[in-house]
Amino acid sequence: MNYLEKRLKEIEEISAYNVNGRKEKFTKQLLEQGFHDGDIFDLWTHLIDIILPRLKRFQELKCSYPGNLSSFEQWTEIIDKMIIAFKLLEENKFIYEKEEEDKIDEGLKLFVEWFRNLWW
Repeated sequence: MNYLEKRLKEIEEISAYNVNGRKEKFTKQLLEQGFHDGDIFDLWTHLIDIILPRLKRFQELKCSYPGNLSSFEQWTEIIDKMIIAFKLLEENKFIYEKEEEDKIDEGLKLFVEWFRNLWW
C-alpha cells in the first residue's frame, strides 16, 4: 500500500473524519495538496511522524558530515541527540521529567542549528 492509499484509508477509518462532510473535504484536500486539515490539528505530532524515521535513516546512511565538524563521531552524536528529542516527543506526554525536557530542548536546538546540514 503506497502513501496515498494509506492516507485515504486513514480518512475512511477515523470516525472523527466522518462527520460534517470532513471525509469528503479531507479526501479532496489530500488528493489536491498531499495533506488535509486533520494533519494540522496537532501539527507537531504529525511532523514528528515525518521527521523521526527520516532522521534515523539519515543516521544509518552516514554518507558525510559538515565540513566544520572534525569527525563522523561528532556528527553522529549531534544527530543522536536530535533523534532522542523526537523519540521523547513521540511519546506525547503531558508532563516530562526535567531530564527529558532538557534532552528535548537540546535536541530541538541542534535540529534548528544543523537543519541546513541534513543532506549528503
